[in-house]
Amino acid sequence: MTKRMRRLPTLALTVLLTLLTFIAPARAAAGSSEVSGAAIEPLATGAAYPASLNARIREFDQQLSALPTQKDLDDQQSALDKRTAAYNEQSRAVLDALDANDRKIDVHNAEVAQYPDGAPPSVADALNAEAEAINGEQQRLKDQAGKIADEGDSIKADQKALDGRKSDLETKRSTLRTTRGTLIGEMATALVALLAPPPPGAGRADGGDQAHSAAAAPQVDGGDSVSGATSGKPLDQYADHSGEKVDKRPVTAVVDPDAVSRVSADDAGALPPVRFYNGLVKKSDGTYRALYLSSPDQKPTKAETAFDDTVSRGAAGVAFVDGKKFLITDVQPVDAPTSPQPDQQVRNLALGLSSGGVKGFAEEHGFEHLMRRDITRAELRRETLGRLNSPNYQIHFSLKDMSKTDYPNILLRGYTWEKDSRWRGKVPQADGKILPFAEKWEFAPSVTDWELYMVHTLPGVLERTTFYDENGNVMASSPFLPYLAQLPQ
Repeated sequence: MTKRMRRLPTLALTVLLTLLTFIAPARAAAGSSEVSGAAIEPLATGAAYPASLNARIREFDQQLSALPTQKDLDDQQSALDKRTAAYNEQSRAVLDALDANDRKIDVHNAEVAQYPDGAPPSVADALNAEAEAINGEQQRLKDQAGKIADEGDSIKADQKALDGRKSDLETKRSTLRTTRGTLIGEMATALVALLAPPPPGAGRADGGDQAHSAAAAPQVDGGDSVSGATSGKPLDQYADHSGEKVDKRPVTAVVDPDAVSRVSADDAGALPPVRFYNGLVKKSDGTYRALYLSSPDQKPTKAETAFDDTVSRGAAGVAFVDGKKFLITDVQPVDAPTSPQPDQQVRNLALGLSSGGVKGFAEEHGFEHLMRRDITRAELRRETLGRLNSPNYQIHFSLKDMSKTDYPNILLRGYTWEKDSRWRGKVPQADGKILPFAEKWEFAPSVTDWELYMVHTLPGVLERTTFYDENGNVMASSPFLPYLAQLPQ
């Protein structure tokens, strides 16, 4: 009896309808640099600036804060890179598995070819079962490959969208850098006008105790350095080593408004309008080299470095010392002792009502004060602003004898004193009538009002100010904060 033979079909090799391609991790675009991601620092409003400039500074800061951070985009890129690595690994694995499946098909078809006229039932059953398993595996791998391909398309779409956000961020950052440079120039212009000596004939300061300061108050733009012995010795050593005469009077330099355009792209986002220096050396051309103290634990900040680099590139810093304009065209660090003692770094200034006894308050705590008979109004302004703007000074404000019912009016009176010299020591009037904004004032604008106004509006000063109540107790915060909103914007 002749055995019945079964014909066997051959299997088809894998054909992927969706082509799997490996994806390269994203890299920075050609020509990009660290400058594109360099930090852009916010700016601070201040009483020295016109209201319109302060409004634009606030607008700039709002736009800056609304930008996604570089870290956000870097984190998103890192997540995409991880997805890409996983996709490439899965693609490689499924392609390897499909290649192995193809090899199984080759082996299977070779066995089938041995039975051109059909195979015995037992052989045929085994080969058909094998074919079914191979086909099943092939279909599963195709399904898996399809899902991996979908993930690849998703990665490419997400990368394209992320690249768009990166490009948009850089465009906005570039615009903000330009805006910041413009604002810095205008801020510097206002500060130069503020620091310039007043016209001749400025009157004496109103009021004030008759006694001299309890502690010898150094000139902020003259006399010993604000940091005292901390800077004196290093500057003396520098003078001995270099043979140059060092002026140890600390100065606050303002960047030349016309020099802002020469700021490097790397420094554009950090340049401040002002920089504090510990001393000066006069150069042969009549300009000055500024000196600052530097040690391993006292390195310049990014902002200070940006200011120094701008000066070194041919720009100038402008400072006023004893009413004279100094041009700073060079900057040099001076080695300073590591970890100077805090009591050599910090000075303390006492402010408050003259009738409240600033002298007594200062003597009680060992603070300096500026209520002196021989000080003119212009000198008082310059000396006070110098100390308020110096990071070496802690400010201590005594509110003794100051009426709490008068608190709502004080900052506005201080604003009036600063902005309109007609009403210093006078109640604003017109045609014999008190002007509406001054109707509730208990007193005319005074130096104390101006000091409190400056403490609350100059950048970084309020953080260094301690307030003392009528009993001399330290207060948790400024009691005038609720009244800041009433100031003109």
